Amino acid sequence: MSGYKDYTIVIRLKSPVVTPFQSDTIFGHICWAVRFLKWKEEDRLADFLDSYNGAPPLLVSNGFPEGYLPKPVLPPVTQDFLGRVFQEEDLKEKAYRI
Repeated sequence: MSGYKDYTIVIRLKSPVVTPFQSDTIFGHICWAVRFLKWKEEDRLADFLDSYNGAPPLLVSNGFPEGYLPKPVLPPVTQDFLGRVFQEEDLKEKAYRI
């Protein structure tokens, strides 16, 4: 998404975990941190959550191993799509040219 900066947070585990890091769990921990780090301002968490009514200030993805990116989910490539991308007549002409 345009307008957003990408940040990577590397977590060094001291013990094994059973479940993968899901984005909703990570977001929940961020909310708890906002709540407890700004405890004198009781409405701070509510203000943070209200900011999501417009353009979200922060997007959180699922966790994945360091150095790896998730594989994009793309629709399968069809013959019709390839025909539109590579004009079929040009492909046939180039295939038989020696």
